[in-house]
Amino acid sequence: MSPHTKTIGYMVDLTRVMSFISMIRDIDSYGANVSVNYLAPFYKGITNMYNNIPIFKFENKNDYLTFKITLNEKWLETHNLLIFTPYIYNIIGKTVFASTDNNIFINKSLLNKKNEIKICVTASEEIAKKYLKKKYYISKLPVEYLNGSQLNILMRMGKTEKDAGEPVFTYIETTFHSAKHSDKHCDDHKYFTSKKIIKSLPQVLPPITNANTVNVITNFVNIKAYITSLFSTIYLAYPYLSNYTTLLGTATPAPVNFALTDFYVDFNLQKLTPPRNLINMQANNTGENYFMTNPISVATINNESNEPLYLYILYINQNSSGASLASDIQIYNSTTHNEIVHGHIRTGPFLPPMDYVNYPYPTEEEIAKYSDYGLYVYDMRYLNIVANDGADNLIFVERCAYNPTNLNQTIYSDINVITIYVGTALTSEQLTYLQTTYPNLTITNVNVPE
Repeated sequence: MSPHTKTIGYMVDLTRVMSFISMIRDIDSYGANVSVNYLAPFYKGITNMYNNIPIFKFENKNDYLTFKITLNEKWLETHNLLIFTPYIYNIIGKTVFASTDNNIFINKSLLNKKNEIKICVTASEEIAKKYLKKKYYISKLPVEYLNGSQLNILMRMGKTEKDAGEPVFTYIETTFHSAKHSDKHCDDHKYFTSKKIIKSLPQVLPPITNANTVNVITNFVNIKAYITSLFSTIYLAYPYLSNYTTLLGTATPAPVNFALTDFYVDFNLQKLTPPRNLINMQANNTGENYFMTNPISVATINNESNEPLYLYILYINQNSSGASLASDIQIYNSTTHNEIVHGHIRTGPFLPPMDYVNYPYPTEEEIAKYSDYGLYVYDMRYLNIVANDGADNLIFVERCAYNPTNLNQTIYSDINVITIYVGTALTSEQLTYLQTTYPNLTITNVNVPE
């Protein structure tokens, strides 16, 4: 391994950079959660600022980065997760801001077991092996795309409700290791290629043929058809621009739907006939898909009856449907990008800790905690209280974390996502029918606080 020159860096808090936050929030509200801090490394003489975002280049295949994060008790009290993701920010002059490897996902249970987190970012298998022995997590870059690419690292730190201030940690130490010698004679077999990295991502599942899964989907379609017949006010969820797009070519071939889950799917758009343009994925989380409603104004929902109104969210457990490993719903104030109180709905299992042997696949015990489908019922009087507190326009977001049926797939099959209904209370007969016919349907009420 060639000798390296070390450049000590420091972390920049991008949460304070309005151009970065506006890019995330204006286009994709899923990234706008104000309970998350965004940090990125800066190395003097190496890092350039592009639209106030720090980017850098590996001039040599053997360049690499290291991070040491030491956590103190205060940080652990006020934070619930840490997500580390490597990105190619632009390539051949085009901005993609697309992830190159699995997120390093450190949730609360794993944070509580550690006082130090160490990460190495590299394209070299040899360097990765060296740091694995030192108990570093490895974040991989594809060697064949280093030339002509600018890179970026994002570290997301999730704050709890207790934390009203800046992220609190003892330190984050980061170093840029620049290889001193030329890499012209390096053996490419000793480096991470896109093919190798894709193979290490969650494996693509075959088409859904499992009888239980087919039964869950069939029941959900029937539930949705029944509930849809009861209401006239319906709001649909749509795929995010950054993670899914219908790319129109000429009349031949027909439009092609893509699940944009990582850099490799994005880059392969150019290989189609006719070729499609690269998409700016706006700092995606690897392997995740997002679906959202348009902003819904609580104040403009007409009550044409004298009876109380309710807002219903119908969802399917995306793990049960075979569409993703984990899923949840968040309700955001579209103006402030805050999640409203009682606005987070777990619709499927959590991802396990990174140290779990089968990560990111949830345990059977975790999967068993969740029903196959559910109906959340919000009393509109409660949402009117939320609106009066400044959250009139609401956005409903469904997140599908690690979508193995679509990951790295060209053709994207539609999946059943959330549907929003507004109307009067379901009758006792209607509720009895739903709960008797579909015992795996969970109905949850969110009422006006007493």
